[in-house]
Amino acid sequence: MHNRNWKLIYGSYAGMEKKAIELINKEMGALLLRDPGRYTIHVLPLEQAAEAEIDRNAVVVGLCDEIPLLSRLVSPEEIPEGGYLVKAVDNPVLPGCKLVLVTAWEGRNLFYGAVDLVDDYFALAAPEHGPVKLYDEALDGPMPDYYSASAPAIQTRSVFTWGHPINDYRDYIENMARLRLNQLIIWNDFPPINAADVVAYAHEYGIQVIWGFA
Repeated sequence: MHNRNWKLIYGSYAGMEKKAIELINKEMGALLLRDPGRYTIHVLPLEQAAEAEIDRNAVVVGLCDEIPLLSRLVSPEEIPEGGYLVKAVDNPVLPGCKLVLVTAWEGRNLFYGAVDLVDDYFALAAPEHGPVKLYDEALDGPMPDYYSASAPAIQTRSVFTWGHPINDYRDYIENMARLRLNQLIIWNDFPPINAADVVAYAHEYGIQVIWGFA
């Protein structure tokens, strides 16, 4: 039986903050909103911070200076320059529940914090059954404390590719962002007809595009 006593609290639903919220919502939804082999409907509440109550386990995601709860529980020194902080602590007003804080000073780093949450913290929380880690049960039981404050050592993190193997540029760019890459070098024989769309979508994820042509 899943522990569905969770909600997602956010600051602003725009730009890369929106991308961070969408990623967390997608990954938490995959863990919480389905019962294998049954047709069921469950809801993961998504609430704006100004109107949210901390009445259950909660993931709080937003820029540190935009959400008063983050300002109370996070000191500015905890967020590294050019980086993010993910911290899971006991809910100070609700014993037995957790607050998971995902924060940064700007949107792109907040997205990287969301990646840390879903790829690292949820994996850490997944129970083990012998040699097997049960990732589908990551949110079922009590969540562990967690602290991850990280910033990239390399500022430009690029990948080079020929243009023709990219079957879905949206998936390609989304996977790049999840790997925390921020520059895409694409080589084509001729400018692709959807070049402007590719660039615009990459910019939504904070990724610079450099074109190369024969």
